[in-house]
Amino acid sequence: MRQNLFFILLFAVFLIFTPKAEAADLFLSPETGIFNISEEFSVELKVNTNDASINAAQAEIKFPNSILELKEVEIRDSIFNFWVEEPTFSNEDGVLTFIGGTAKGVSGKSLCILKMKFKTIGAGKGEITL
Repeated sequence: MRQNLFFILLFAVFLIFTPKAEAADLFLSPETGIFNISEEFSVELKVNTNDASINAAQAEIKFPNSILELKEVEIRDSIFNFWVEEPTFSNEDGVLTFIGGTAKGVSGKSLCILKMKFKTIGAGKGEITL
Protein backbone atom coordinates (compact mmCIF):
# COMPACT_ATOMS: atom_id res chain seq x y z
CA MET A 1 0.00 0.00 0.00
CA ARG A 2 2.84 2.41 0.84
CA GLN A 3 4.51 1.59 -2.46
CA ASN A 4 1.29 2.42 -4.38
CA LEU A 5 0.93 5.70 -2.45
CA PHE A 6 4.55 6.59 -3.32
CA PHE A 7 3.94 6.04 -7.05
CA ILE A 8 0.69 8.03 -6.96
CA LEU A 9 2.48 10.95 -5.26
CA LEU A 10 5.40 10.70 -7.70
CA PHE A 11 2.96 10.75 -10.63
CA ALA A 12 1.15 13.79 -9.17
CA VAL A 13 4.44 15.67 -8.75
CA PHE A 14 5.37 14.78 -12.34
CA LEU A 15 2.05 16.21 -13.62
CA ILE A 16 2.38 19.40 -11.61
CA PHE A 17 5.94 20.19 -12.75
CA THR A 18 5.67 19.09 -16.38
CA PRO A 19 5.91 22.14 -18.67
CA LYS A 20 2.88 22.75 -20.83
CA ALA A 21 3.29 22.74 -24.60
CA GLU A 22 2.49 26.02 -26.28
CA ALA A 23 1.35 26.13 -29.86
CA ALA A 24 2.64 28.49 -32.50
CA ASP A 25 0.34 29.85 -35.18
CA LEU A 26 1.08 29.26 -38.86
CA PHE A 27 -0.37 31.79 -41.30
CA LEU A 28 -0.17 32.86 -44.92
CA SER A 29 0.92 36.29 -46.11
CA PRO A 30 -0.77 37.92 -47.87
CA GLU A 31 -4.02 36.53 -46.49
CA THR A 32 -6.05 37.46 -49.58
CA GLY A 33 -5.59 38.65 -53.13
CA ILE A 34 -7.28 38.99 -56.50
CA PHE A 35 -5.37 37.65 -59.50
CA ASN A 36 -6.06 37.25 -63.21
CA ILE A 37 -5.79 33.93 -65.03
CA SER A 38 -2.16 33.19 -65.99
CA GLU A 39 -0.90 35.66 -63.36
CA GLU A 40 1.87 34.52 -61.01
CA PHE A 41 1.98 35.56 -57.36
CA SER A 42 3.84 34.64 -54.18
CA VAL A 43 2.54 33.61 -50.77
CA GLU A 44 4.72 33.21 -47.69
CA LEU A 45 4.08 30.67 -44.97
CA LYS A 46 4.94 32.37 -41.68
CA VAL A 47 4.82 31.51 -38.01
CA ASN A 48 3.91 33.52 -34.92
CA THR A 49 5.52 31.71 -31.99
CA ASN A 50 3.36 33.52 -29.41
CA ASP A 51 6.44 34.48 -27.36
CA ALA A 52 7.53 30.84 -27.11
CA SER A 53 10.71 29.44 -28.62
CA ILE A 54 10.24 26.82 -31.34
CA ASN A 55 12.72 24.65 -33.20
CA ALA A 56 10.52 22.73 -35.66
CA ALA A 57 7.30 22.81 -37.67
CA GLN A 58 5.37 20.44 -39.88
CA ALA A 59 2.46 21.25 -42.18
CA GLU A 60 0.31 20.12 -45.05
CA ILE A 61 -0.84 22.97 -47.27
CA LYS A 62 -3.75 22.33 -49.64
CA PHE A 63 -4.71 24.35 -52.69
CA PRO A 64 -7.35 23.90 -55.41
CA ASN A 65 -5.46 22.37 -58.33
CA SER A 66 -8.18 23.38 -60.80
CA ILE A 67 -7.52 27.07 -60.02
CA LEU A 68 -3.91 27.25 -58.82
CA GLU A 69 -0.67 25.69 -59.98
CA LEU A 70 2.28 25.70 -57.58
CA LYS A 71 5.34 26.64 -59.64
CA GLU A 72 8.09 26.61 -57.01
CA VAL A 73 8.90 26.67 -53.29
CA GLU A 74 11.74 28.80 -51.90
CA ILE A 75 13.41 28.07 -48.57
CA ARG A 76 16.35 30.45 -48.96
CA ASP A 77 15.04 32.93 -46.33
CA SER A 78 13.60 30.29 -44.02
CA ILE A 79 14.10 30.29 -40.25
CA PHE A 80 14.79 26.56 -40.62
CA ASN A 81 18.21 25.34 -41.69
CA PHE A 82 17.53 21.61 -41.87
CA TRP A 83 14.64 19.66 -43.30
CA VAL A 84 13.56 16.25 -42.03
CA GLU A 85 11.26 16.31 -45.07
CA GLU A 86 12.11 18.98 -47.62
CA PRO A 87 9.12 20.83 -49.01
CA THR A 88 7.54 18.66 -51.72
CA PHE A 89 4.40 19.36 -53.68
CA SER A 90 1.99 17.74 -56.09
CA ASN A 91 -0.09 19.86 -58.42
CA GLU A 92 -2.07 16.72 -59.26
CA ASP A 93 -3.16 16.38 -55.59
CA GLY A 94 -3.05 20.09 -54.75
CA VAL A 95 -0.83 19.61 -51.71
CA LEU A 96 2.53 20.71 -50.29
CA THR A 97 4.13 19.06 -47.23
CA PHE A 98 7.25 19.65 -45.17
CA ILE A 99 8.94 19.04 -41.83
CA GLY A 100 11.61 21.61 -41.00
CA GLY A 101 13.71 22.57 -38.02
CA THR A 102 16.60 24.46 -36.55
CA ALA A 103 19.12 23.47 -33.88
CA LYS A 104 18.50 26.65 -31.89
CA GLY A 105 15.12 27.92 -30.79
CA VAL A 106 13.59 30.89 -32.59
CA SER A 107 10.76 33.20 -31.63
CA GLY A 108 8.90 36.06 -33.23
CA LYS A 109 5.59 37.27 -34.61
CA SER A 110 6.18 36.95 -38.37
CA LEU A 111 8.96 34.46 -39.14
CA CYS A 112 9.25 33.10 -42.69
CA ILE A 113 9.18 29.32 -43.11
CA LEU A 114 8.89 29.18 -46.90
CA LYS A 115 7.68 31.08 -49.94
CA MET A 116 5.35 29.57 -52.56
CA LYS A 117 5.02 30.85 -56.10
CA PHE A 118 1.60 30.14 -57.66
CA LYS A 119 0.08 30.65 -61.09
CA THR A 120 -3.65 31.04 -61.59
CA ILE A 121 -4.89 28.50 -64.16
CA GLY A 122 -8.65 28.77 -63.64
CA ALA A 123 -11.40 31.07 -62.43
CA GLY A 124 -12.98 30.94 -59.00
CA LYS A 125 -12.11 31.19 -55.34
CA GLY A 126 -8.71 29.59 -54.81
CA GLU A 127 -8.53 29.01 -51.07
CA ILE A 128 -5.18 27.83 -49.67
CA THR A 129 -5.55 25.95 -46.38
CA LEU A 130 -3.22 24.67 -43.68
